[in-house]
Amino acid sequence: MAHRTVTVSNPSWLKKDLDQLSIQQEGQEVGRVPIEDIAVLVLDSHGIAMTQELIVALVKVNAAVVYCDEKHLPSALVVPFEGNTLHGKTIREQAECSLPKKKQIWKHVVQAKIAAQADALEACHATSRDDARRATTTARDLRRMALTVKSGDPSNVEGQAAAAYFPALFGNEFLRDRDLPGTNAALNYGYAVMRAMVARALVGAGLHPALGVHHRGPMNSFNLADDAIEPLRPIVDEAVVRLDIRHLEEVKLSKEARKALLELTVCTIKIAGMRTGIEPALARYGASWREAICGEGRKLVIPTR
Repeated sequence: MAHRTVTVSNPSWLKKDLDQLSIQQEGQEVGRVPIEDIAVLVLDSHGIAMTQELIVALVKVNAAVVYCDEKHLPSALVVPFEGNTLHGKTIREQAECSLPKKKQIWKHVVQAKIAAQADALEACHATSRDDARRATTTARDLRRMALTVKSGDPSNVEGQAAAAYFPALFGNEFLRDRDLPGTNAALNYGYAVMRAMVARALVGAGLHPALGVHHRGPMNSFNLADDAIEPLRPIVDEAVVRLDIRHLEEVKLSKEARKALLELTVCTIKIAGMRTGIEPALARYGASWREAICGEGRKLVIPTR
């Protein structure tokens, strides 16, 4: 199974050579990686060119390719159209998924996300007495809120939970705004990396990432990935909390911060009560989404930290 995330941060020429990704800079080869090992390829420099042959080879192993902008934040994601032999059948069933089933799935997603937020609060503020007291109180409130989520979350308990969660995790002055630097930029980067991995897992399970159960943006090619990532966001939040604050005070997200967040791609998480690497866990998670959407309404099996 592909398990490596490869980041290219300097002007480079990328090509396929003997079933391997060859990275060349200034006419010299500086790196070589078996293509079959690549799960995610992050292109983090404007001076990168790659061959069509390499792109096709990456598609065949169901690798996700992430393109970053001038601020080093992921701005585009490419995944294969076909990552599963039952792709056509699965997509037909996915498109025919009933609204009541979608609402039930979203209920489970929101409940899992809020529970994960409570876990993150307790894990990140276990040392300071005052922070721990607030974290414990907020986490308890979040767990109670999770129990009130109804099918489709018509009362937007998800939003109410976020309003309590982010200040408790990052401080009262924190405002979640995608356009702000610092902590917000780090969250953007971490979420984008996790989104790429989740999209890859969904495609690998035969699902189409544009056909969401809750997110329905007509211009969004990854609505389902945006649904599926929600319970995993607190994993990213924890990683950002633990970053060296110096790397968050720069105008652009530092190389050290990006490197630390990319470690999410090799972390271990729990699924179905077992701890494993994030790649096999997400593969199981993607299969669970297929079963929930296309099967008899089985409850999602959602990873936790």
